[in-house]
Amino acid sequence: MLNYFLRTMPVEATAAAAARHDELIAEALHAVAASTGATAAERRRAEAQARLPVKMGGLGLTSQVAIAQAARVGSWALCWRPLQQLCARVFGDVDLTTAKVASFDELRSAHRQLLGALSKVRQRYADYGAKYFDYDKEGEGHEHAHPAHLPPPDKFLPLSLFGSASGNLQNAQRTWSQIVHHGAWYKLWSELAAVSTREALRLVAVMQPYAGAWLNAVPKSRPFQIHTWAMRLLVQRRLGLPLTAVAAEGATSKHGKAFDVMGDLAANDGKAGHQSRHHAVLVELVTRLRTVWGSAVEYEAPGYTDYSDTRPDLAVHRREGLLLGDVKVKDPVGSDPGAAGQRGAHVDMGNTLPGAREEVVGRKQRGQSVEVDGRFRPPTGAGFVSKIDGDYKRALESGCEVLTLLFETFGGFGPGVVELVRRAAVDRGNKLRGSEYDATTWSARTWTSFTMQRMSCALMVAVAWETASAMELTRVRDARDDV
Repeated sequence: MLNYFLRTMPVEATAAAAARHDELIAEALHAVAASTGATAAERRRAEAQARLPVKMGGLGLTSQVAIAQAARVGSWALCWRPLQQLCARVFGDVDLTTAKVASFDELRSAHRQLLGALSKVRQRYADYGAKYFDYDKEGEGHEHAHPAHLPPPDKFLPLSLFGSASGNLQNAQRTWSQIVHHGAWYKLWSELAAVSTREALRLVAVMQPYAGAWLNAVPKSRPFQIHTWAMRLLVQRRLGLPLTAVAAEGATSKHGKAFDVMGDLAANDGKAGHQSRHHAVLVELVTRLRTVWGSAVEYEAPGYTDYSDTRPDLAVHRREGLLLGDVKVKDPVGSDPGAAGQRGAHVDMGNTLPGAREEVVGRKQRGQSVEVDGRFRPPTGAGFVSKIDGDYKRALESGCEVLTLLFETFGGFGPGVVELVRRAAVDRGNKLRGSEYDATTWSARTWTSFTMQRMSCALMVAVAWETASAMELTRVRDARDDV
């Protein structure tokens, strides 16, 4: 309702209501996320992150103050042509770019400011694209991490075209709001980078592909349901808030260390290891793939010794040949946040994907030797890189295709997972069938979205359980869960 008034009334008339709306949402966020143990700075940063779209690492709690100008521009973009057509005597000859009317002045100011902000975002992304942040040991260059999905330039029409029949006027508020969100993401990342590497890489981690799919899942059926205690723990980790769940008295990690308040040690050094989260994700992945390829999908493939020295987590028998997948669930921070890899704060999955690939498929030698080529230098990609034989060396030599199926504890899906699901979706026509229609909700109307939400929920529930188990928690709920 408030957004309706933002779009139909002057900004100054709705400013107080928008500010009050944001205050109430913030109060609700801190109550639900139980942020009372956080510092004022942590609470403020968590609030700023929560206002970002889910795909950018937030919770989608959009600030109405922040998008007021986008709402104004979006409203005129949608209504100006109908006004000129239906009320031609009044508006037919009006020029939005010059007419001396207070509402049009406000529109022009909002449009001008948004385009200025867009120019800064585009220049920043152009700078990222002009020079790689670094190169990996495979010789592949990597841009600085930033959110995707910034609309192309032709989506942001000049005021002179607001009366046209252009399809780019549709969904205008959402389009123009992207400028605000992209600018807010960079501002938050810069602030977090000044705090610590751990905080900056956390924001990068939670905007990886499908890292927020569990937040979009409607808990209609059991596979999409996440207990309140787990949801709170996961949201706290996502937003950089201290966990309200406290380790049992005397509980220590596998290597005898005291648990930290952010849950990093618990996610990496639990006494029970990581079998539970690996198993949960693998079972869900195999189950989803079998709805497409049936018995051609094998779980922990039997008879693997004929073609591989390592038992694959899954195998898909295709006419094109055998496809093998190895599931890895890794934490980008590590057990010591103070020693978190700098690369993860600047490159997508920078702390997890290179190592996972080396474990699975290895890497080729580049150069002749350290003496001849020097040591490997990430800024340029030059230098000697030694050969590593991955676990699936014989499988690759046997002609098998091998995918590294990486998942991160903050929810991100690696490129191998995205590619495998994409192929299955193509063969499936990306359509739901039978019982899937009964199990899904309005938030997942394609096979891909349904599958990604199922896997995301399985992953995040397993991560929460493993964290709680590591801390030897006998009660992770609080009194609010019983209301």
